[in-house]
Amino acid sequence: MVRQDILAGLRNALERGEILGEAKASLINAGYSREEVEEAAATLSKIEEMTEIEEVAPVPKAAAGAIVEKKKKIKKLLPYLIIVAAVIIIAASAYFFLMKE
Repeated sequence: MVRQDILAGLRNALERGEILGEAKASLINAGYSREEVEEAAATLSKIEEMTEIEEVAPVPKAAAGAIVEKKKKIKKLLPYLIIVAAVIIIAASAYFFLMKE
């Protein structure tokens, strides 16, 4: 099991601009075991690889086209939905006003 404090230390060092080797050496010099640091570094590398793959993966054109079509349909329906909601609110207000008397 990867120690979260070591993983956080490595992430923090990398965010500050240190290279991974320096960050690992720093944690080992601070008293963490070499095995635990290496395990955390390997886990961090896997996480970064997965993040890069997700960022680079293109959206298929068919899916992108479907998303655009859905947005267009929603934009066309929005004024009608607003009108229906306004009519319902006015009708409900009138009903409660008349029932009050």
